Amino acid sequence: MTLARRVLDGLGSAPIVRALTLTVFGIGALAFPIHELFGWPALIAALATLVVLCAGSLAGRQRALDWDGILPISLLAFLGWCTASVLWSGYQWATLSSSLYQLAFAALGIYVALMRDMIQIVRALGDVLRWVLSASLVLEVVVGILLDTRLRLLNVRGVLEDGGPIQGLAGDSAHLGILALLAAVTFGVELLTRSVPLPLSVASLAGSIVVILLTQSTVVLAAGLVVVVAALVLTGVRHAPDAAKLPITWTVIVLAILGSGIAVLLRARLLDLFAGSGQVANRRWLWEQVIALTTADHAVVGWGWMGHWRTGLFPFSLFYQVRGNDFASAFNTLLDVFFQVGLVGLVAFVGLLGLVLARSWVLAVRQRSVVYLWPALTVVALIATSITESAVLVEFSWLMLVVCVVTSADKLSWRRAFERLRPRTTGPELPRA
Repeated sequence: MTLARRVLDGLGSAPIVRALTLTVFGIGALAFPIHELFGWPALIAALATLVVLCAGSLAGRQRALDWDGILPISLLAFLGWCTASVLWSGYQWATLSSSLYQLAFAALGIYVALMRDMIQIVRALGDVLRWVLSASLVLEVVVGILLDTRLRLLNVRGVLEDGGPIQGLAGDSAHLGILALLAAVTFGVELLTRSVPLPLSVASLAGSIVVILLTQSTVVLAAGLVVVVAALVLTGVRHAPDAAKLPITWTVIVLAILGSGIAVLLRARLLDLFAGSGQVANRRWLWEQVIALTTADHAVVGWGWMGHWRTGLFPFSLFYQVRGNDFASAFNTLLDVFFQVGLVGLVAFVGLLGLVLARSWVLAVRQRSVVYLWPALTVVALIATSITESAVLVEFSWLMLVVCVVTSADKLSWRRAFERLRPRTTGPELPRA
């Protein structure tokens, strides 16, 4: 056995795979404090090293993996279009670097989905998020109560003694709330599967709910209610007779579409309910400007992929220090996708979300193990928070979406189903027409 083969086999061993999985989730969840404390070069170097190690680990396990139909076309199409936007972007080097950043997190998500089964993913994610939320609370206690100050470097306001809103290690209340919501889903599944000691799972779930409340994010609270409703519906469908599962599922889909349509039609009145909120007024103005800028000349292909907005580049510079804000995103995932990669990218992304939601929902209904509730509820949480946030396009939320996309496609790949239906021949393969 050659030295290279030994190294690859070592990287593919179970302890190394677990360590790499924990590191992937840790880098994703702590991307903000890493680049704020150590700079972007440190984060990029860590990501690049991790991608190389994960690639070696995959190579060490390649004979045990079934690659047929494992990578969903919907994911490849969206990533491909975002990367292709470098051809028409007005800020090509920024688009290229942003695309590589997006591809790096996608590669890490694919690695985790391929190398770990569902319960292992939930356990590793639960371990990481326990530490992240605990460290966030400790940071808030030290900064807000013991020192009674604020930590500008990490955007921690230090107002815990007033009940929040807290920012923790996420640098933003809404983003910390999204972390805590995904953690609550994970801890809830841990509780149902009894994969960790009962006191630890209960304490973890309670702690994540406390963090959600302390962020005072109405978006996350609303998304949490949506997740709870989805969990109750899924539980009811799972326990329903087989003949009733499909009608119930279609009823839920129709009601969800009708509810979304009504919300879109009444969006002006709904926003008027919060007319006194400066934040809502600012976001409404931002959405109008994004739509106007994109539909004028870039409706089909967009301005070029960026992910995180860079306020020093046009057209993002138009939203720097405007109305008392430095807008770093469109605060709406679909509008952000439309802004950056146009109608083509928007169609690809909506298709990606629709497929992963459908596949994960079917898995949650069909599979006996309750651990398959995790991808379905995680996708619901990501979609629900996307209405007024763009976090799902970058870093941790994007990583979670990719994991859910690949794990769901692994179980429900239409290409694999087609291969199973294809008749086999006993003689040599006939040439295709």
